[in-house]
Amino acid sequence: MTGFLSLRLAWRNIRRNRQTYAPFLLATSLLTFALFAFNNLSCNPGIREMETGEVLFSYLLTLGGVVVAVFTYIFLFYANSFLIRRRKTEFGLYGVLGLERRHIVAVMFWELALILLITMALGMGLGTLLTRLMFLIIRALTRLDIPLTDTASPQAIATTAALVAVLFAILFVYNALQVRLAKPIDLLHARQQGEKEPKARWLFTLIGLAAMIAGYVIALRVNNPITALISFFVAVLLVILGTYLLFMTGSIALLKMLRARKSFYYQPKHFVNISGMMFRMKQNAAGLASIAILCTMAMVTFGATGALYLGLERSISELNPADVVIEVSSEADLAIVEAAVEEVDARYSLTVRDRYTYRSYDTALYWKNGEYVTPDQGDISDTNFYDNYYFVTLMPLEDFNRLEGASLTLGSGELGLYGDGYRDRFMLCGQTWDVQRVDRLAFSPSRYVSTYNMMVLVTPDWDTLLSIAEAMPYTQLERSWDQLDLDYCLRYDLEGSAEEKLAYDADVYKTVREALSRAHTAPVGGGDGHGYSISITLKASATVRQYAMFGTLLFVGIFLGLIFLMGTALIIYFKQISEGHQDRERFAILQKVGMDQRMVRRCVRQQILLVFFLPLIVALVHVLGSLNLISLMINAFGLADKLFINLCSIGSALIVAAVYLAFYGQTAHSYYKLVRLEVKT
Repeated sequence: MTGFLSLRLAWRNIRRNRQTYAPFLLATSLLTFALFAFNNLSCNPGIREMETGEVLFSYLLTLGGVVVAVFTYIFLFYANSFLIRRRKTEFGLYGVLGLERRHIVAVMFWELALILLITMALGMGLGTLLTRLMFLIIRALTRLDIPLTDTASPQAIATTAALVAVLFAILFVYNALQVRLAKPIDLLHARQQGEKEPKARWLFTLIGLAAMIAGYVIALRVNNPITALISFFVAVLLVILGTYLLFMTGSIALLKMLRARKSFYYQPKHFVNISGMMFRMKQNAAGLASIAILCTMAMVTFGATGALYLGLERSISELNPADVVIEVSSEADLAIVEAAVEEVDARYSLTVRDRYTYRSYDTALYWKNGEYVTPDQGDISDTNFYDNYYFVTLMPLEDFNRLEGASLTLGSGELGLYGDGYRDRFMLCGQTWDVQRVDRLAFSPSRYVSTYNMMVLVTPDWDTLLSIAEAMPYTQLERSWDQLDLDYCLRYDLEGSAEEKLAYDADVYKTVREALSRAHTAPVGGGDGHGYSISITLKASATVRQYAMFGTLLFVGIFLGLIFLMGTALIIYFKQISEGHQDRERFAILQKVGMDQRMVRRCVRQQILLVFFLPLIVALVHVLGSLNLISLMINAFGLADKLFINLCSIGSALIVAAVYLAFYGQTAHSYYKLVRLEVKT
C-alpha cells in the first residue's frame, strides 16, 4: 500500500467516524488552546515586568500550565483508548480482507498525523486570536495595567507544539502495539470480549471503603488552618483511591449482594436491571469514577478560587487592621518614626484619623497538661500539635485601654484574654493566673486574627509583661543583640483616593527607613547594640498585591475548572456512545425473548439514569464532606467567614451540577438514537 493510499484511507476513516472523532478532535484542540494560552501568558514580557517578590504571575500561570499538561496527557490517553476500542473490529476486518499489520499501522499513523495538524491549527490559531482577550481578562481580575500584546510568543508556540507532538507520538505507539500484538480474528471480535461475569473483590472493596472513610475523617476532624494545609493532599489522595475502588469493586459487590436476595432479584424489573448494571459497572466503573473526580475538582476549584477572590476585601481587612502599621523595637525608634511620618503627612492632603501608639510583644504558646508552655516543649509529631499551638500578643493594660477605648481593670496575678485559648485559670511561666475574658477587640494588634489559633493577653502593667517575656526560654531564640524583640507600634488610617494612598505608602516606606538608617550606625541585626528592626504594613499596597495574586489565581482556577468540565462532558459523551452501541443489541435481544417495549424503555431509563447520575451524586457528597477542610485552608489566606466560604462552595457545586445535567441531556439524544428506542428522558 502506497503512502498516498494510506493517507486517503485515513482521511476517509476520520470522515466516516466523525461521530466519535469530532469530540476527540474538539478535546485535543481545546486542550491545545489551554496549553498555549498558559504558555503564552507566562512567557509575555509585560507580565514578567509586573512581578514582585510576592506576586509571581508567571509562576502561577506556569503551574496552571503544568496541571493542564498532565490532565491533557491523562484525558486524551483515555479518549484514545475509547476510540481504539471502537475501531478494533474495523481493523480486524482489514486484516481479514488481506491488509498486513504494517498497512493498518500506516493508516493509523496518518489518521493521528491529520488530527495533530488540525489540532495544532485550531488550538494555536484560537489561542492567537484570543491572546488580547486573555490579557484583558487577567488585567480586569488583577486590576493591574499589564501591557497588552497581540502577538503569540515563539517560545509558547514551540513549547506547546512539542508537548502535543510528544503526546500524539505516545498515542501512536500505543495504538500500533494494540494492532501488532493482536490477531485479526481477535480484533474482529474485540467488542464481544470481556463479557464474563465480574467478580466481587471484597478485599479491594474494603480497602476502598477504608480509604474513603479515612479521607472523610481527616477532612471533618481537622480544625486548624495549618493542619488543614498539611492534611489536604492526604485526604484528597485517600478519597480518590476510595472512589475508584468503590466504583470498580464496591459496586459489583453491592449488586451481587442484591442478587443474593432471591425475593428481590427474581422480579422482572430487578432481574434485568441488576444483571445489566453488573456488566455496565464492570466496563464503565473507571470512567464513572473519573467523572465523579473531575466534577468534584471543578466544583472545588470554582468554589475555592471564587471565595478567595469575592472575599478578598474581607481578608485584606483581617490581615491589615489599619491603613498604616509600623513596628519598631524601641521607644527611641518609635519617636523617629513619628517624626518621619509627620514629615510625610505634610506633603499630602490625606486626612489622618485614629492614630495610636502602643507597646506589645509577639510570641507563641503551647497548651500542655493544664498550662501554657513554649512550643519547643510540645511534641511536633502529635497530630493535635497545631490545635494546641497559639500565636500570642502580650499588651499592657494602659495601652490596651487606650487602643480599645475600654476601661478594663486587672489586679495583681490577673490577665485579660481575648481569643481562642480562654481558660478561667492557668499556669504561665511558673505562675498561676486568674483570667478575665475580653469579648471585644476593635483594633487587633495581631496580624493573625481569625486565621490561626490566637490570643491577646493583657497584663496589669508593662513590668509584668517584661517579666513574662523574660521568663520564656523559647523567646531567647527570637532575640537579637541580647535584647527582647519588643514591638513599639504606630498605627493609623487614611482618608483619600486609592492613588494618593499608594503614593503615600511608597513615600512613608522610603522616608521612615531612611530616617532610621541615619539614626543608627549599624545595619539591621548588628551586634553592637545599635542595630534596629522594623516592620511596615501598608494596606493600600497590600490590596494591590492581593488583587494581583488572587486575580491571577482566579484566572487559573476558572481555566482549570472549565478544563475539568470539558473533560467531564467528553467522558459523558463517549460513555453515551459506548452504551448506545452495546445496548442496541442487548435490548433487541430482550424484545425478541418477549420483553415488551414499555419494560425495555423503563430498563433503559433506570440503568442509564443510575449510571450517569451516580458520579454527580458522589461529587456532591465529596464537596459537602470537604467543606470544613476547604474553609480552613481559605482561612490561612485571611478569610475567616466560614458561612460565606461554604455558600461559595455549594453555589459552585450547584452550577457545575446544572452544567452536568445539560451535558447529559444533550448527549442522551445520541444514545437513544443509537439504541433506536423512543425513550423519554
